[in-house]
Amino acid sequence: MASTDLTTIPKSTNQLREKFLSMRGRLQRLNEKAGEAMEGVVMTLEIQAGAFLFGAIQGAFYEPDPAKPDQKPGVHILGIPVEALAGIGLIVGGFMGVGGSKWSEHMEHLGNGALAAWTSNLGRGYGFKFRSERKAKAAGGSTKGDVEGESLRDQVSALLEGEE
Repeated sequence: MASTDLTTIPKSTNQLREKFLSMRGRLQRLNEKAGEAMEGVVMTLEIQAGAFLFGAIQGAFYEPDPAKPDQKPGVHILGIPVEALAGIGLIVGGFMGVGGSKWSEHMEHLGNGALAAWTSNLGRGYGFKFRSERKAKAAGGSTKGDVEGESLRDQVSALLEGEE
C-alpha cells in the first residue's frame, strides 16, 4: 500500500482555496502578457503586409519610359503615389474610427505599412540620384547646371568621402 504524507495535505479548505486563487491569478497575468505580446506581433505583421502589398502594386506597374524622363513610373493619382494616398487615407480613417473600434486599429497599421513603402521608395530614388550625381562629378561632369557654389548634397558627399 502507498503511504500518504499528511504534511502535504492542506489542513483547512481556506489554505486550499488561497492556493487555488493564487495559481489562478498567476495564470491570468501570464495570459495577459501573452496577449500583449501577440498584439505586438500582429501589429508588426500588418505593417509589413501593408508595405509589401503597396510595394508589389508599384512594382507591378513600374515601367519607366526613357523617352519621357519626367513621367513618374508606377501608379499615381493626381501625381501622388498610390501608396502615399492610401497610407494617409487608411490612417485618417483609423483615427476617425471608420470600421468601428475592432477594425480602425488594423486600418492604421496597414496605413503605416503603405507609408513605409512610399518612404522606402522615396529614399531609394534619392539614393539613386545621389549616387548618379557622385559618379557624374567623379567623371568630371557637372550635376548643378549653372548654379554656382556647392550644394548641400555635394558638401555631404565631400564629408563622406573625407575631402576638405
